[in-house]
Amino acid sequence: MIAKKEMIEAIKESGYLHEQRVAQIFESLGFSIVPNQIIVDPITNVRREIDLVAMKIDLLKDTNDFFGYEIICECENNKEPIVFFPRHLNKYTYLSELKSTGFELIWELFKSNCEGFPLESISYASQYCSFNYVNSKQENKKKWIANHSDVQHDTFTKLKKSVQHRMDLWKLKTQPFDKIEGRIHFPVLVLNDNLFLWDGTNHADPLKKIDHIIYLEQDYNESNNNYEYFFIDVISEQKLSEMIKYKKDQWSFLKNLILENRSEIVEKQMDRVRIKFL
Repeated sequence: MIAKKEMIEAIKESGYLHEQRVAQIFESLGFSIVPNQIIVDPITNVRREIDLVAMKIDLLKDTNDFFGYEIICECENNKEPIVFFPRHLNKYTYLSELKSTGFELIWELFKSNCEGFPLESISYASQYCSFNYVNSKQENKKKWIANHSDVQHDTFTKLKKSVQHRMDLWKLKTQPFDKIEGRIHFPVLVLNDNLFLWDGTNHADPLKKIDHIIYLEQDYNESNNNYEYFFIDVISEQKLSEMIKYKKDQWSFLKNLILENRSEIVEKQMDRVRIKFL
């Protein structure tokens, strides 16, 4: 039978305590959380479990508008470093691919005001690597290699599928025409630590320690024969609180646009209903 000391060490080596700490951070910042959320793969119908969904939804009493944002979060107690290879991030592209439900008639408003959207000083990447210690048959010894680990690939896939499931879930609800209902879905991966950026301009030391990066994950949507893009925030646990506040700033910007243009938005929704009955 396993000894008590071994039980404690095994738990510390797992990701359970990491998940607990992440949940406590969200709760301390006023989020409603659902841990171990069951999601269904929209293509294979396979059930998966995402570590955490954290929500902040506003109900405006004078108009009955019901909208907000949620952070769909996977936690990873990564043992080996992860290195991302940076690219330039365009605000318009980011906003165009921001995942939401219920805001279909508002996206042009969002995109036309993209210059004011808070998205500064965050690196962006569409490629990454981790490391494995393997036997080299050619050199007859063990060595470190850089590659795409299965664990990392599965994590990003799970986040992508979780967002698709949450979007499908809310699309099933009837959209009202006389009020605004919707939510933004932010996918986030929280790492224990060991997050790096490859800086090719610094030949002496190209690896830069970072705490936050936006990673682009692709998917092919068979239903509309098109590609989908998912911007996933990858953050170290130490900087999670700062990233959550940053997401709050992003949502506040979008929320203010909605409130400033509410009459026009509701009128468009009513026009869409009228057209259906013509």
